[in-house]
Amino acid sequence: MDITTREIFRLLTSKGKYCDTFFVFDGKQFAENISRFTKAFENKFDKFELAYSTKTNPHPIVLHAVKKSGSSIEIVSPYEYNLVKNVGFDDKDIVYNGVIPDYHYKYAVALNGGKVNIENANEFKRIATMAKSADVKLKVGIRLNVDLFGNCRRISRFGITPESEEFKECVNLQNEHCRIAGVHLHVHGGRGLEMWDKRAETVGRIAKELDVEYIDFGSNLFGFMDDRLADQFDEEIPSPEMYADVIHSRLSEIFLSIPKVIIEPGTPVVANAVSLVGKVENIFKRYDRHYATASCSIYDCGFFHGSDKKVPMDVIHVSSGEHIDKLKIYGYACTEDDILCDSYTGRIAIGDWLVFNNLGAYAYSLSSDFIKKKPDFFQINE
Repeated sequence: MDITTREIFRLLTSKGKYCDTFFVFDGKQFAENISRFTKAFENKFDKFELAYSTKTNPHPIVLHAVKKSGSSIEIVSPYEYNLVKNVGFDDKDIVYNGVIPDYHYKYAVALNGGKVNIENANEFKRIATMAKSADVKLKVGIRLNVDLFGNCRRISRFGITPESEEFKECVNLQNEHCRIAGVHLHVHGGRGLEMWDKRAETVGRIAKELDVEYIDFGSNLFGFMDDRLADQFDEEIPSPEMYADVIHSRLSEIFLSIPKVIIEPGTPVVANAVSLVGKVENIFKRYDRHYATASCSIYDCGFFHGSDKKVPMDVIHVSSGEHIDKLKIYGYACTEDDILCDSYTGRIAIGDWLVFNNLGAYAYSLSSDFIKKKPDFFQINE
């Protein structure tokens, strides 16, 4: 398991930390993950920036850990802007994406040296007009909408299609007050190296035509994960070094001097740094099968809810218990689909603790006060 049983047991028994459901954040693991990605890309690129994706896990403890690492931060809303400012991030350390028409903060970020990747021509016009009125010079990036999968199989609503009139309009809107300094592409799906090679080639050629200062590749990268989760994928899980190699190889064919490369990892760096801990509340039998109810819920597990991937689970025993075959473990919600584990075989008892791993990404973000309050959030290995 990614967060050791010993550390969680220490947390369970420490004064003032007792509750029946909570997230555990491993600060040391998180720092190591960021460091690994940063070193892999810095070894390949003279100019590189890692901007952590706030939406993936916006808990202040995590955001403080990002600040401590020296990384930049990526946001997509006014709410997130205020979150990261409260933690101490300067505008110059912010990459602002997103579809919310937040002209005030986006303008401030661009004015103070941060990066703003616009979504559409209307946004470009508004920010350019603000810059002209204030008689200042701004740089912005454009989020691209590129059909990497072919035949429009995955049409995204985000960004501007390079062949469109809207794209030409943005290029033509450039003036002494506002110009395009970067391109941004975040694609859902296609985490493998082959797709990243295609991504680098496609965006690289557009970036060269525009003569930009930076290329922001977003994320959608594989990261570090429990082996039990990795085994559920039917493809190779690339390392940070492999991603850096393939991007550098492709961009080197396009540029004599590669612009700054930016990545915005959330899941790759935080997923294996957080576990969800809950308690076995009840064990019972219906017909010929055993069931259990836990104090936590699949609704606390982010995108694992409704996914074909199963959350890696460990058990911390507090008593001898009994051996049960194919135990189905449900969460506390009054729904039939609140299934945390479909088939556990082993020793287990009421009062045992269940540890669900690899839940740093979107689990805390999407957890709510549905039936029970949102789980608490504690840190180990600061």
